[in-house]
Amino acid sequence: MRFHVIGYFLAKTISSTMGDEILGKVVGDPIEFLNMYQRACISSKNEKQYGFSDEMFRLLKTAYIG
Repeated sequence: MRFHVIGYFLAKTISSTMGDEILGKVVGDPIEFLNMYQRACISSKNEKQYGFSDEMFRLLKTAYIG
């Protein structure tokens, strides 16, 4: 069984902040998934939620898209 802890954490953050419907819309699209995680972190009142820096987000998009 494979368990992706980081992906689970990101998904849980999106779900608890933005809702399951929004999570369902971005699952399967890695760039939108990360973008929604960023939005969830910004709108979250939980100070333990850390988003990606602009540079890291750019690098992740570049790595995925090419």
